[in-house]
Amino acid sequence: LAAMRQELESMDGGVCGTLNAGISINFSQYRLPDILASYHKKFPDVRLNITTGQSRHLYRQMVEGTLDVAVLRGEYPWTGFQFLFSQENICLVCNQDYASKPLSSCAYIGRQTDTTHAADLSRWMRENHVEPTDTGFCMDSVTSCLEIVKRGLGWALLPEIALEHFRGVKKPCTFANGEPFVRRTYIICQQDALQLPQVNAFVNELKISK
Repeated sequence: LAAMRQELESMDGGVCGTLNAGISINFSQYRLPDILASYHKKFPDVRLNITTGQSRHLYRQMVEGTLDVAVLRGEYPWTGFQFLFSQENICLVCNQDYASKPLSSCAYIGRQTDTTHAADLSRWMRENHVEPTDTGFCMDSVTSCLEIVKRGLGWALLPEIALEHFRGVKKPCTFANGEPFVRRTYIICQQDALQLPQVNAFVNELKISK
């Protein structure tokens, strides 16, 4: 049925049909609204079926073939179309009151993330001799972490995408070998779905917004 839908929509000639897209939570919060508004204005006949969620869950849906295109944060193996959308620094952030205090004496505000990024977070803390305290937090999102940090309850390692309006301390992180600690965002697409006008137009709209 999915293959038949793709074939029929690709034969239509115009940009219509359904856009089945999966967007990571952080990207959907900070970048998607403007992109989607521009896309809808250009292609009002496209039905938007947008799923937001953790990148690891969206990746599983892409593997299962239930999504045509996805915007994922982090590293995932993919044999179809893949495009590096952006690369941003991971920053140490804290309230001004914590600026002169040793990190190990303050609560670490952690969050749920994919295994690769979690390993990088552990590596950075290990190389900087930081041991999270037992009184830390584990939040479910970047936004939740940032709100806890703003209220002076601890420090966190967060991507720049969430820090545009943050007025506290924010320092880009590097590893011991001098390599910058970054987080990458990718567009991945089913190879066949890329031939659909509405999917191809969405990918182009994402690229334009870089």
